[in-house]
Amino acid sequence: AHAARPSAWTAIARELGRTPGACRDRYRTLFGDPTPGAAPAAPSRTGPWEPDEEARLLAFAGSSATGDVAFGAAARAVGTRSRLQCSRKWGELRPSSAPRHLDTAAERLALCEALVARGVTDESDVTWTELGW
Repeated sequence: AHAARPSAWTAIARELGRTPGACRDRYRTLFGDPTPGAAPAAPSRTGPWEPDEEARLLAFAGSSATGDVAFGAAARAVGTRSRLQCSRKWGELRPSSAPRHLDTAAERLALCEALVARGVTDESDVTWTELGW
């Protein structure tokens, strides 16, 4: 489908009965960045991470001035893992001082439940450090 309509994720999604984001993410996982001229995805290792892989991910993520990590670039820096593997591993390794993102529905739900339990009605009422942010 991608060969017929490169990067036309909405049309591809309609054809496959998936969401555009799911199609794009699956393509990136299998083949790398679909941007013309981008390097193809490197084969990804599976199984436990080696200490040197973790070190490369930490070094790359630590070089980000904003704290946001571009996981496609992180995967290229690590060289042996996919962007999804890097994203998941960063979630485990991320220092508590690093900016957090709500990566899963369970994390989003837990945050919402914590806000409701505290009776928060406005963002200015939130003490983020109490919530672990």
